[in-house]
Amino acid sequence: MRIHNVLDKILNQEVKIRILRFFCLNEQVLSGRQLAKELKINLVTCHKALQELQKEGVLNLIIGGRSHLYSLNSDNYVVKKILKPLYGKEDAIYDDILSLIKRSLYRTKKPTESIALFGSLAKNKGDERSDLDILVVTSYKRDKTAVEKKFDSISSRIIGEYGIVVSPYILSLAELKEKYQQKLPIIRDILKTYKLIAGEPLEKIIA
Repeated sequence: MRIHNVLDKILNQEVKIRILRFFCLNEQVLSGRQLAKELKINLVTCHKALQELQKEGVLNLIIGGRSHLYSLNSDNYVVKKILKPLYGKEDAIYDDILSLIKRSLYRTKKPTESIALFGSLAKNKGDERSDLDILVVTSYKRDKTAVEKKFDSISSRIIGEYGIVVSPYILSLAELKEKYQQKLPIIRDILKTYKLIAGEPLEKIIA
């Protein structure tokens, strides 16, 4: 194993970053073909990256007959001390942001029926240009202003710390029910794909 600049040959390609992310978060034993299918990457490119990562010592190669299987080398120092903590922190970003939103809204002490993620990120189709679309359903219309003001500070903090733009959609319970009865496309789409962050399921509160 290298002593200096150990990551130069390990994280020098996107395909290697994706392969290591998979193994660090899913400690499985897979063939190159299985992994290429899982990650939707070119088989030849996948095999080459696996061989290079095995050469660097972060992956194990298990040969059984004609099968070549790869697994994470959990005993490797770089894996234990750098890669697993790194990918763990990366994986926690989503939950950390949602927890920040929940904590901040609860501090307003305004009754909230539901907080939900919707849009492209809820559909797992987001990219670096995607906003974080958040639906907040307040119990009463009079509480919307306080929640909107709180989101000003929430949005500033999240874009500063994570580089993600938050787009809140704030409705009172009465407004949500009214828009649902009007069959507005945005409400129908939210109900199909949303992910509940806190509170009651949307289907329950509009019933």
